[in-house]
Amino acid sequence: ENHVEFLVDVMQHSMLMSPWNLDQKEHFIIPSMINRNFTGSEKGFQFRFDFSTTFMPSGLFQRFVCLSISYFASRSKQQSLQMRKPDIFKNFASIEMEANLRFYVREASELQHIVVTIERMEAVEPVVAILCSIMKKINEDFSNEGLSWKTEMLDPNSGNFVLYNRAKMLRLKPWFQGNGSIGTAWNTEGGYLDVEGFLDSF
Repeated sequence: ENHVEFLVDVMQHSMLMSPWNLDQKEHFIIPSMINRNFTGSEKGFQFRFDFSTTFMPSGLFQRFVCLSISYFASRSKQQSLQMRKPDIFKNFASIEMEANLRFYVREASELQHIVVTIERMEAVEPVVAILCSIMKKINEDFSNEGLSWKTEMLDPNSGNFVLYNRAKMLRLKPWFQGNGSIGTAWNTEGGYLDVEGFLDSF
């Protein structure tokens, strides 16, 4: 039993396993053990982490998915929200933030991209802020700040991806609203769980 607890602790701290306890039973999600590939498509507002000018290391996508699930599961538990189990593939994850509000994460390994698609406009700003913080956390703890990437937002008007800073300068909607910065307001149920405080617990 002690060996199992040690292994669980190591897997969680290495960001390779996410606890799933919303139904009062202890479960764990391990994306790296899933072999089925997703071949469908998703619709919504899209942004991406582009590693094409450097490299996207093996295991990065799985760690990104694990931390994302852990964050939203903690938020749901804290706020007593209903949240369905994530749908996980080798190259894709569908994660529910709260009832009937999902975002999708896809690994485009041939392009060296991690692509995020957000279903609804009101979730765009908090999801971008949360997932950018998660990627930064992985870079600091897993890669010793050795990763380099570009964050790019899809311009719904032109259909082209725009660098984060340029999108900010242009106040590109829906990514930047009003004051030109991605905020932390959450207009759906349950409010906003402190991202930095959550990530510091890992």
